[in-house]
Amino acid sequence: MQNNRHHPLPNSRRTASTLCLGALGFVGLLAWTAPAKGIEMTSAEAAGWYLGIGGGYSSAEDIPADNPALQNTIDPDDGYAAAARIGYDSGAILRGELELALRDNDTVNIDSVQGQGDIRAYSYMANVYAELKLDAIPVTPFVGVGVGAATVDMREVRTVAGSQINNSDTGLAYQAIAGLAVNVTDTMSLTGAYTYLEVPDLSYKTSAGGELDSDYSNHTFMLGLRWRFLPAAVPEAEAEPSTAVASAPAPAKPAAKSAEQAPAPVAAPAPMVKKPGIVREFMVFFDWDKSVITEEARLVLENAARHAQRGGVVAIGVTGHSDSSGSASYNEKLSLARAKAVKDVLVDMGLSSEEVTTYGKGETVPLIQTADGIREAKNRRAVIVLN
Repeated sequence: MQNNRHHPLPNSRRTASTLCLGALGFVGLLAWTAPAKGIEMTSAEAAGWYLGIGGGYSSAEDIPADNPALQNTIDPDDGYAAAARIGYDSGAILRGELELALRDNDTVNIDSVQGQGDIRAYSYMANVYAELKLDAIPVTPFVGVGVGAATVDMREVRTVAGSQINNSDTGLAYQAIAGLAVNVTDTMSLTGAYTYLEVPDLSYKTSAGGELDSDYSNHTFMLGLRWRFLPAAVPEAEAEPSTAVASAPAPAKPAAKSAEQAPAPVAAPAPMVKKPGIVREFMVFFDWDKSVITEEARLVLENAARHAQRGGVVAIGVTGHSDSSGSASYNEKLSLARAKAVKDVLVDMGLSSEEVTTYGKGETVPLIQTADGIREAKNRRAVIVLN
């Protein structure tokens, strides 16, 4: 009877471990061979430290007695699990973290007879993940493996014979993880994950002087939140070009050479190139995949509107741009939507709609050169040129 109970456990462990490790290998192979345009890996702007918390359902597998004298199988009831994590996202496909987790299964049965007791597992793990952000959907699948230590504590677990287990043991632990993350904001994600934890070769003493040698195996399902701490340079980099470009006057020499140069640009030249007829140039930035004007951008546009209303401006060109994530056709539409969003705000601020002309350059004129499929905050912009 003991053999019949003991054999299914190693099979289930091998199955769970094989599936998760196989998924890890598949994601690694996919990331290596997939075209950058079809599948977008975690972006460079996401690189940085993060914190995570999670909670959910804990299902510990039966614990068979390896000591024939006990002839008992401990069957934990379902319980709860909680975890806290700190990690670093490399900005590519890999990220790593340290994890502290608790799994609690309050009441146990002994050989299908109602028993009592509490089994808690405290795990201290180092995890490595491979994750893949798909361009078509806002979901990031990930798989991972972890290694560390775990303390499995049995309190007042009574055997059928009446003896009691009331101690703990610590051993090497490993786990396999598979899950999904959904970005709620640029810095926060909602996560859902399955974890298989294994702690082999544990040993417990009973109050009657017996010994229980067995493994601890657990299936955990958790929902959680993850907060990314983006480098401070990212928001500052978005603000700096706005200030620098907004305050930069037109080159003095060309304007002084000849009065005939002022009306030279008849049909708004390429807005990205400073020319003698340009009175002032401004730049605003957008969140990823968005054409919404932020509060910071609105301040820059108020400044641009004031300069335009002071006189001397005969035409206003607004050129939208995108980074290289997404398809070229989509980015062209997105960049034009950004330019039109800027125009709408300028018109609301009192400028004439006929004075403002919009252009969409997509990803073709980046401020910062990047590989294809990369999110770059400085490239998600619109340039406003007062002529």
